[in-house]
Amino acid sequence: MAFEKIENPKNEVINVRATKEQKSAIAQKARDCNLSMSEYLLRCAFGRQTRTRMDTHIINELRLLGEQQKALYQQSEGQHVEKLQEVLDALVSAINRIWKSGKKK
Repeated sequence: MAFEKIENPKNEVINVRATKEQKSAIAQKARDCNLSMSEYLLRCAFGRQTRTRMDTHIINELRLLGEQQKALYQQSEGQHVEKLQEVLDALVSAINRIWKSGKKK
């Protein structure tokens, strides 16, 4: 099975000087995002998303809480509607903050 030809292959090499501590920190951040160091640095350089696995996990957990909150709302038959809506709004706000913060890393 032959590989497809890539129109714009990554065949240029960039050497970067860094201290041992800087290299270690970059490597750890790349691992946190489940990316190679090259891909992590390219995403940072071009302002692309570098969301960590923890961010994704937290967002998924908040979504589950939102689904549970929605189920409570539906079962409440109109009781505590304002409080339930307030909690749901807070969950949505937290998800949005985490989602937006991933674009800045």
